Amino acid sequence: MKANRGDERRLRPLRRHSYRLSGAEAAAWFSERGLSSSGDSPVSSQLQISAEELINDDLVARRIWHTALRARYTHENPERSVTLALQIEGQTAVSTPSLSVVLTENDAAVFQKLEGVTMATDAPSARVEIELVPRLGSTCSELLLLPCNVPSPAASALVSILNALMNADDDPPPEVSAALMRAVHASIDALFLERLPRERRGRSSERLFHDALAFIQTWGHSPALTVPDVIDAMHVSRQYLTRVFTTRGTTIGRELRRHRVQLAQIQLSGAFVSAAEAATAAGFSSVLSMRRAIESEGVPQPGRGT
Repeated sequence: MKANRGDERRLRPLRRHSYRLSGAEAAAWFSERGLSSSGDSPVSSQLQISAEELINDDLVARRIWHTALRARYTHENPERSVTLALQIEGQTAVSTPSLSVVLTENDAAVFQKLEGVTMATDAPSARVEIELVPRLGSTCSELLLLPCNVPSPAASALVSILNALMNADDDPPPEVSAALMRAVHASIDALFLERLPRERRGRSSERLFHDALAFIQTWGHSPALTVPDVIDAMHVSRQYLTRVFTTRGTTIGRELRRHRVQLAQIQLSGAFVSAAEAATAAGFSSVLSMRRAIESEGVPQPGRGT
């Protein structure tokens, strides 16, 4: 029964909404989503927006065009507190109390929607915004810029899938929506992997070890992440990174497996999470591989439906 409930939850239809608003109604739309502009400013009174919104259990995606706007986040959604903003047209300035970046076409930014984060445009601007559930075991810096001056495969794939869902005349069947949303998550993972900073030289072996562990803890939830990906992200040779881990009594693969086992344990503690759902969320390719990893780590396996 737990597996069936999990399947039903996973196959819930997406909720889709379209908005064409101006003035106070447009300002209220942003305010309902945690971003409040000054209601008595000329910009606010002339504000216009055109937006499409997709709502899923663990993700909200918006395609937004709007005129000039200066606004500040006044609250956050604790369930989906991480925001990915991908600039489509124009420019958007994103600022925290200590950091500031300007997004131009094809740039992306990731930030925690903490009180005090501001977004500003002085001209019409278009972007995709995605509110995410923070990944188990992952961390997000206060504000991270992912620059790209040309369209990238991951960004193009992400925007294409979202456009297909938002522009569809009819709601796709739940199983189709679920498959496409998995592709959305995979595209988001790919966007990070292709744009993470690559200047990693001059590190001590201790710093390299902790950087590699942090990378595993951030991206280990993705089934696409492999040991060669970890090595590539560190920009050192396989032999050197392998030696860094073995001198500390472990291996890259062991730490990746251990992290995924920890994620699986958290998932399996949920009341209505099936083994298949837990395996997917923890980055395993199958329930069998999850169970083998748990067994290899010597962790007791709770009874769980498939």
